[in-house]
Amino acid sequence: CFPAYGDMPENKSNDRNSVSSLKSYSKLKTGKELMDRGDYSEALENLSIAYEEIPVMGDYTLFFMAKAYNKLSRFDDSSRSVSELLDRYPDSLLRKRARALEIRNILAKSGGKLQKDTGNASVRYIEQYVKDCPEDAETSFMFGQLLKNIEYHVSAKQVFKQIYIANNSFSEAAFRELQPSDIT
Repeated sequence: CFPAYGDMPENKSNDRNSVSSLKSYSKLKTGKELMDRGDYSEALENLSIAYEEIPVMGDYTLFFMAKAYNKLSRFDDSSRSVSELLDRYPDSLLRKRARALEIRNILAKSGGKLQKDTGNASVRYIEQYVKDCPEDAETSFMFGQLLKNIEYHVSAKQVFKQIYIANNSFSEAAFRELQPSDIT
């Protein structure tokens, strides 16, 4: 008679790894559940453990951590998590969402008042995102408002016009930012 697969001596260490993996996945799940309930500090404790122990889920764990830091107004920590996600996981499905979160970090850190400076890296970052992701009407609209606030009126009108023409959920709001002569 042959022993069952799980009883084989060479798999005993795999059993311990499986238990460890289950605990790690439990930390990830618990961290996400705590975030959903608004307990961001406790969520971060669980997510930090999960990040170290489950590399295959690193991009998701980093994204959840970035969101938790953002909710705690720890925008620099959130930005670091976003940056690490973008650097370590260049093919992640979360890249777009992480970049959008980074824009919210940038705006929060600046109090929504970026300086009127053509060399401003933050404005260029947001502008590049809007070019890469024109379907993100919300961020495009925020960018248009930012441009308007720092008195780049022509650029702001171009952004609002693109949103209006795209006929999305922000089209009406974009239309209110335009004059009739801006549309033709």
